[in-house]
Amino acid sequence: MVIDCARSSQRGLRALYAFTLLLIFMHFFIYAFRLILLSGAVYALWPPQVENVDDNSLERVLNRPVPAQAEIVFEFYPGNDYMPGLIPPTATEKLRGFLDVVEAFEARFPDTAVRFRQASAGREWIVTQLAGGTAPDILSANVETVWQDVHKGWYLPLDGYLEAPNPFVEEGEPGAEQWWDQFIYQAISRGKAAPDGKMYNLTYNMVETGILYNKTTLDLLGVGFPKTWDEMMTTLDRIDTNPFAQLMAELNLPFPKTQEEVVEAARLSESPETLTAFNRRGIKYPETIMEWHTFHTLAQRTSIVPMLTNAGSIADWGTDLLFDQLYYNILPGIDLKQDPKREPYLEGYLDWDEICFLNQKGFFTKRDPRYWELYRLLKEWRRSWNKSLAGDARRGGTDLYKEFINQRGIMMWGGSWHVNRLLNDPNMDFDWEVGYLPRIEPSAEWLEMSVRDYLNTVIPSEQHPDPPLSSSDLDLTVDQYLRRVGQLPMPRDKALYASGVEMCVIGGAAVQYTVTNSAFNDTGDPKTSKKLERVMQFLQFATLPEYTDPVVNENPVHIPNILGVPISRGLEPFARILERRYTTTKWMFTFDNRYNRVYDRMLLLFLEDGLSLEEFMDWQTDNLAAAAQTIIQRKKLNFDGFEQRWQELAPVRAEMKGIPE
Repeated sequence: MVIDCARSSQRGLRALYAFTLLLIFMHFFIYAFRLILLSGAVYALWPPQVENVDDNSLERVLNRPVPAQAEIVFEFYPGNDYMPGLIPPTATEKLRGFLDVVEAFEARFPDTAVRFRQASAGREWIVTQLAGGTAPDILSANVETVWQDVHKGWYLPLDGYLEAPNPFVEEGEPGAEQWWDQFIYQAISRGKAAPDGKMYNLTYNMVETGILYNKTTLDLLGVGFPKTWDEMMTTLDRIDTNPFAQLMAELNLPFPKTQEEVVEAARLSESPETLTAFNRRGIKYPETIMEWHTFHTLAQRTSIVPMLTNAGSIADWGTDLLFDQLYYNILPGIDLKQDPKREPYLEGYLDWDEICFLNQKGFFTKRDPRYWELYRLLKEWRRSWNKSLAGDARRGGTDLYKEFINQRGIMMWGGSWHVNRLLNDPNMDFDWEVGYLPRIEPSAEWLEMSVRDYLNTVIPSEQHPDPPLSSSDLDLTVDQYLRRVGQLPMPRDKALYASGVEMCVIGGAAVQYTVTNSAFNDTGDPKTSKKLERVMQFLQFATLPEYTDPVVNENPVHIPNILGVPISRGLEPFARILERRYTTTKWMFTFDNRYNRVYDRMLLLFLEDGLSLEEFMDWQTDNLAAAAQTIIQRKKLNFDGFEQRWQELAPVRAEMKGIPE
C-alpha cells in the first residue's frame, strides 16, 4: 500500500515536471516569435542606408554626414518649393538645385557643414521652435508670420548686411557696392520692412497673381481680354448665359475631328440660316479642330463658370485690389507718414499705424462711403464666380485647376504657380493666355449730381429706394448723401469713387528667408558669432545668379528676383505685371490672426448671402476697431505727429469726395 502510494506520487511529480517544462517551452516559443516579429518590424522601418539611395533622395539630403573637420554646422529649411529630394506637383523630377548650391558652398568652406531641415510652414510650428530655441538657422517664412514676433528677438535684422557689399560679387557687378543691388524688384523687396522699420525677410523670388483665361473661348465670342471693369462684367455676364448651348439648341452642327471634316464643316457657314444664327449670338464660326472642340464642349454644358476663384483669394487679393482702386486718389490727404527708406519704392503705402489712426477718424467703418463701395463691388462680382467658394481642393473645396482644364470655367484667378503645370498638361486642348484685372473707370460726374437727378437719369425706376426719399434728401448731392445718410442703388459695373488707375501689383515676395536667433547660439551675440558670419555668407553665396538660376528655374513656379537669372518659359506675363506700382496696403498683413480669421468667415458668409451688406458692415466695423485697439495696446503705439499732419492736410481733404464726416 505504501509502495503503491509512493509510485503514484512519483508519477504525479513526473507529470507536474513535464507540464512545467511544457509551459516553459511554450513561453520561450511565444517570446521568440514576438522577437522575430519585432525584428522584422524594426528592419522594415529602419531608414535605408544612405549609400543605397539616390544621391538626391530626401533620405540622403536629410541625413548628409557631417565631416569630421566641420567646425561650423548650421541648419537650413529652403521651403517645400525648393527642398532637394522632393517632387512638387509642378516639377517633373526630384529637386536637387539647393543641394548643388550647398555642396559648392561646403567645397569653398571645408570647415562648414549645412544640414537640411524639414519644417512646417504653419505659424504654430514656427513659434514653438523659436520659443524652444530649436528653429533652423535659416528659415523660409513670410512676413505676415515674422512681423508679429519681431519684438521677441527671434529674428535677426538684415539691414546692415543688405546695405553692405556682397563679398562674392565681382567688382563692377550688381551687389559689389550693396547686396541690395542684386535684387530686381526693389519696391516689393524693400517694402518688406517690418513695422519697426527693420528688414527681417530676404525676398528670394517673386510670385504674381493673374487671370488665366481660355483664349479659344474668347476668340469664338469675338472679344479680347477686357480692358475695363465694365468690359469685364459684360464679358462675364455673356459667358454666364452660355450662348454656345443656346446656338446648339437651334442648329444641328457636326463635331469635326479631322482637318478634312473641318473643311467639310466650313461649307455649312455658307448657309444663310447658319450664318444668321451665329451672328445673332455673336459667335464666330469655328475654323480649327481646337475651336470646334471647345465649341462642342461648351455647348454640351448646362452651365459655365465665368470666373473661377475661392474665398481665400477674394479675402486677400480681392480686398486689396479694390481697396486700392477706391482709395488711391485720396492718398495725398490721408498718407500721414513717409518712411524715407521705403517711400521711393512704395509711393504712399499705408502702414498699420496709419490704418489704426485713420480708423479712429471714421475710415474703414460704416461712416466711410468708399468702404461700403468696396464690398458692394465684391458682392456684384461674386455672381460671376463658382458656386462654392469655401476652401480649395486640398480642403474639400473646388479644384479650380481641374475646372479650368476641363473648360467648366473660362477664367481662373490664379498665378505664376499654375504656368508650368499648364504648359505640360497632356489634357490641355485649348489656347490660354494670362491677363490681369482691368481698371475701374470713375463716374465722378455722378457725385456732383443731385440725388433726384441721379435716380431719374442713371438708376431704373424699379431700383429706386422704397419708401421714397424725402425732398431734403433728394436735394443733396450724391456724395453728400453717401457721406451723411446712407447707401443708394448703383450700376453693377461702376464705382463712384474709383481712382481711374490701372490695377496695382497684388503679388509680391514668394520664398522669403529669415535668419533666426539659432544662427548665433554659439556665442549668444550676433557681433561675436562665427556661426552667424558663415550663415550670412551662405545666403550671399546662394543669391549669386549662377546659383539662383538652377534653384528657381528647376521648379519654375516663381519669378527670379536676382539680376542675371533668366525667366522660365511662360512666366513673362507675370514679370510684366510685377512692373506695376505696389498696392496701397496689404490688409492680411496689417492685424493679427484673430482679425484675419473673423474677416475670412464673415466675408464668406456675406458673399454666400448669409448676411446683408448692412449686417456685414456692422461686423466688419467692430472687427477692425477691435483689431486696431489690440495692436495699439500690444505695440504701445503713439501717434506723435499724426494729428498734426492730419490737420495740415485738412485743406487737401476738403477738395476730396467720399471722405467720412
